[in-house]
Amino acid sequence: MGPVCPVVQAWLAAARSSVVGADDTLLMVLTRVHAGLGPGNARACTCNESASTLSRGSALLVQAAAGGGKTAISECLSHTLGLPCIQLMAVGGGGVHVGDAEKRMHMQLERAAAAAP
Repeated sequence: MGPVCPVVQAWLAAARSSVVGADDTLLMVLTRVHAGLGPGNARACTCNESASTLSRGSALLVQAAAGGGKTAISECLSHTLGLPCIQLMAVGGGGVHVGDAEKRMHMQLERAAAAAP
């Protein structure tokens, strides 16, 4: 993985201070949802991203193994940053497993993307 955006580093540091068990096993990639939810409609965060570029329709994608603290750290970041939604994907042994928290967050992401201008 390339250099992590300083904004994401700051958010992760803030979340670590309030989430028990958060650690570097989390891979966090900031994405901007331009239109719809397909992979072609989001771009990876670059080092020149700043908090001012975030607005409705932005999202934080958090990937980690089951039990890695995705839901806890994501909810913390969502409340702290005031982002409208966070999409979570649990990466397990046999592939991607989506749980109740992930489904709930995904629905929030869909609603936010649909409401974006």
